[in-house]
Amino acid sequence: MGTKKSFEYISETATKTTPSWTNTQVAQFNYFNPNGLLAKWNAMCDTVTQYADAGIVPNGWILAYGSLSSFAADNVRELGMERRVNGTKLYVSMKMLQDAIDKGYEKLGELHA
Repeated sequence: MGTKKSFEYISETATKTTPSWTNTQVAQFNYFNPNGLLAKWNAMCDTVTQYADAGIVPNGWILAYGSLSSFAADNVRELGMERRVNGTKLYVSMKMLQDAIDKGYEKLGELHA
């Protein structure tokens, strides 16, 4: 495969990014890959929505921690579609999205404490 990774490898097979990847490849991994940040975000949002639908948490949680609080996810999604990706914007967006995921799971974890 050489140094250039195929889109199929990045979007389906890879389990994590590596330092040798370009910003575009990192963005594509986090957008398309089932191990990427967007997949983790969607799983957390689905959990929040299920809890809200079941009446376990208020519906406002969807706005605060779920799918309606999607600024960072939207940024990562947009970067995953670009041909040239700005490194600062990518890493700030990824950090914001990871923080949102962590915050959502932290709040969900408080329910079981």
